[in-house]
Amino acid sequence: MKKLSIVLLICILSLTFCFSGAVYAQEDEELPDPGITPDSPFYFADRWAEQLSLTFTFGKEARVQKALQYAEERLAEMDAMLARNKVRAATEAADGYNNCLAIATQAMEQAREKGINTSEVVALAASEHVEVLDDSIAGAPENAQSI
Repeated sequence: MKKLSIVLLICILSLTFCFSGAVYAQEDEELPDPGITPDSPFYFADRWAEQLSLTFTFGKEARVQKALQYAEERLAEMDAMLARNKVRAATEAADGYNNCLAIATQAMEQAREKGINTSEVVALAASEHVEVLDDSIAGAPENAQSI
């Protein structure tokens, strides 16, 4: 059992570091592939790996960018769940988005205290996310538009 836990931890860490590049919304780009979505039984492992990755991200600017990347992934998950009319899973992704944005904002404040200005990056990403949210919710079924 202990060997299985170690193997699982190594796999998750490997995946975390392989996919940890900073990617956040650009004007002409689409949302990233949602990957594992909230309706998957392995979603908890994906979120756990992200939390572990954020924990071991040193440097406030890097933490801001990684949190924004994860926020964008939550948007992609929410969009995918709304497209499949899975309101509960879309709500879970929306909650994850809010959590990632809170982490980015907290890291931004900590960076500002150290003289690093990341507020422009956060503001730009948040404004682009609002556009994506508007498009996703507008195309969603009526029972999902209250997310």
